[in-house]
Amino acid sequence: MTKVAVYSIALNEILHVERYMKACEGADYIIVGDTGSTDGTAEKLRELGATVYDISIKPWRFDAARNAALALVPADADVCVILDLDEVPQPGFFDKVRKGWKSDATIGWITMDTGQTWQRDRLHNRHGWYWKYPCHEIQLYYGDSEPKIVSILDAIIKHQPDNSKSRKQYLDILKLSVREHPDDPRMWTYMCREYYFNELWQDVIDAGKRKLELGGWDVESAAVCRWMGESYHQLGDSDNATFYYNKGVEILPTEGEPHYGVAIDAYRKKEWQRCLDASLAVLDLPRSIHYCYESAIWDWKAYDFAAVSANNLGHVEEALTFAKEAAKANGPEQERIERNIQFLEKHLNERMPARGKSNKLGTKRKV
Repeated sequence: MTKVAVYSIALNEILHVERYMKACEGADYIIVGDTGSTDGTAEKLRELGATVYDISIKPWRFDAARNAALALVPADADVCVILDLDEVPQPGFFDKVRKGWKSDATIGWITMDTGQTWQRDRLHNRHGWYWKYPCHEIQLYYGDSEPKIVSILDAIIKHQPDNSKSRKQYLDILKLSVREHPDDPRMWTYMCREYYFNELWQDVIDAGKRKLELGGWDVESAAVCRWMGESYHQLGDSDNATFYYNKGVEILPTEGEPHYGVAIDAYRKKEWQRCLDASLAVLDLPRSIHYCYESAIWDWKAYDFAAVSANNLGHVEEALTFAKEAAKANGPEQERIERNIQFLEKHLNERMPARGKSNKLGTKRKV
């Protein structure tokens, strides 16, 4: 029978231990490299049946820790499952992996549920793999044959993170990553994003320019343009903010996030037709599936901008329709959106006797 090994790294994950061990009951091996927990994580894992090794990685880097954990997986494992302690294999996961795995396979794709579902290469055979990059690490194959892929997409892992955990370590590790890989556009994208999270606006711009020089994936380039646009706005440079928001659309016109950046810029400048056009462009495009995806844009933000801009253009009925769509998400600005709905409804009621003229937007967008 196919032997399945889960391997993980852990640091102070006591909140997740019982859930993790329960979800991994179907595995043949549960291997955890504990990197210095002080909250009882290692002890609880051992108590519940995991094989736990104390590993020391200093200075810290994720690739070295994952390589250490992988080296501790028993040699007779047929397939390895890459898992963090805040990730939960769903019922039947290990049976599905055993059924779908092929003896000559080297890599396997499963489905991740992170609030949206997408496919990830979270399975690999026991030998011929190593981890690369100090942060946002990836597994790479160095075996002597061409990788053979299997897809087991009915096997699902759900990510249920502790969002209270600090991200402070990422900034320094990413600085190390771009020092080690100065010509890697992927690492510069992550560096740019981390500066953005920390509101280091000039650093965002500098890292973004380096990423755009290097090229790479258009999704990442468009995201960098949005972060640069926001950074220039925060620094008071309106012209460059507009330039980079527009550049994001030039790079990636087929996805909604870049158009939303243009909508933000137009909203700030009270360019209502431009704001409306950009908002409708978002809503006419399918949701993205990648790590630069921003679900709130489709859930309510684009509808909200469409409502505000439509109202300012005198399209009150359409503005109300968009505002009601925005309210369905019950997002963080729900109270303001509800007030907007009340205002628009009152405005329409007051003009009821005079509503003989068409007030349509001239767009095919339906909500």
